This record gives sequence, structure tokens and C-alpha cells, in this order.
Amino acid sequence: MQLLEAETVRAIFLDNEALCSEVSEHVVQHFVRATARRRHMQYLRILQTIMKPKASMIRKCQDMVMSEVSFYVA
Repeated sequence: MQLLEAETVRAIFLDNEALCSEVSEHVVQHFVRATARRRHMQYLRILQTIMKPKASMIRKCQDMVMSEVSFYVA
């Protein structure tokens, strides 16, 4: 995935709490792996946006991201 595409994906999720709450584990896995491989800030920003689309956090997404990060790092 190119960086411009990553920014587009982030723009889709930005401030869209309903969409972020329905994100699949596969999507989270994809961006965690992209972050680990390419180490670009845009991938971290997507994960941040998915976990916190507006002012409130989505616990389910936080758990998925943290689970995948801990699995990938370990």
C-alpha cells in the first residue's frame, strides 16, 4: 500500500465512529503489519483513527490493536 492510499484510508475512517466500530480484525492486522514492515507514520495514524475516531475511544478496536501489536512483537 502506498502512503497516499494510507492517507485516503485514514480519511475514510476519520470521524466515522460507526465505521470504526465495525472494523474487522483482518484490517487491524494489515495495518499493524504494514507499520512493522514499512515504519511510516501514516500507518500508525490509521490505527489511532480506528481506535479514536472522534473524542471517544472504541474499546473493541483498542483491544484488537493491542492484541495484534503484542502478538506481532512477541
